[in-house]
Amino acid sequence: MLNPIIKNLLRCSAGALVCLVFLYLLSGHNVRERHKSFHRIFSDIHLGMKSSMKLPHSRLYFAGIANGNLFFGSPVTSELLEVSNNLKHFTTMEFDVPRIGSQTARLAVDGSTLYVWDGSAPFIYKGSLNSSSLTRLMPDTTYFRYAVPLSSSKFALLAVKDGRHVLALKTMAPPQTVIHETILTAQVDGFFCTDGMMRYDRTRNRIIYTYYYRNEYLTLDTALTLIRKANTLDSISVAQVNPVYIADDKVTTLSNPPLFVNNASFTDDGALYIQSNLAAKNENLSKFRNNYVIDVYDTDIGAYKHSFYLPSYENEQLLDFIILKDRIYARYGDHLVLYEQDQ
Repeated sequence: MLNPIIKNLLRCSAGALVCLVFLYLLSGHNVRERHKSFHRIFSDIHLGMKSSMKLPHSRLYFAGIANGNLFFGSPVTSELLEVSNNLKHFTTMEFDVPRIGSQTARLAVDGSTLYVWDGSAPFIYKGSLNSSSLTRLMPDTTYFRYAVPLSSSKFALLAVKDGRHVLALKTMAPPQTVIHETILTAQVDGFFCTDGMMRYDRTRNRIIYTYYYRNEYLTLDTALTLIRKANTLDSISVAQVNPVYIADDKVTTLSNPPLFVNNASFTDDGALYIQSNLAAKNENLSKFRNNYVIDVYDTDIGAYKHSFYLPSYENEQLLDFIILKDRIYARYGDHLVLYEQDQ
């Protein structure tokens, strides 16, 4: 049976993100603009929109890349959406995804391999894009919120232990899960204050963990050995979150809108791209309000490189983005847009 404390935290993590985004939207521009204590270096990058596609709905999530195409999963169905790299067409694939009565199962594509995981069950299944059958890798009792396949037999996990976020390494040979309790640094409650995004740079074999609410990201190897801690441009070094426990609902939430520092991220080929939520001192506020600023960092040395703007699109919120060399795929609500750098 699922531990009640862990269950409440996982319920909170699944539902609270929607609430936090709503609170973030309510917070307006003033909160984001009053922290103008840093400067940005804007590169001379000009993006041209090449194509766009309307997706089935806005609740899709990026699942991976294979054969040059993009894959998206859905939390409401067991379908995997394959989108052509020119956004001209998409196809759907159906898999027999075990859900254990929840909508927290997630799909991940790594080459021709498909993984299905659910940290609230918890389980990880493995299959093929060419087959609808799945095989459970091994039973486990480590509850987690997010999984990144590092190989066919190794996974990095954003796990939950004693009400706090921790990183963990799950291997099939030998079959074990090793929890690393000291990598993520607690500042307030250990759960909300350490929340963040875990990404994998396959060209460097590096895991990048970026905190949502503070100016810090971590670079780790595939054994979860910390290579370095580095800072983003802004000065928000302590997470500004205020968690409260609601006894009637038996959940922990936040009493007021948190200050998002880093909204979304992507990493590839030694570069970390972060969509920042804070305006710089030297920034044109009209541009900041009407575009999405992306800060670029060199993860090999932990240094800031430059920034550029992603355009807004049809008054839709930017949900995530993928950068592959000179191509940028940005998802705004239920629209997927392809940009390329103009020569």
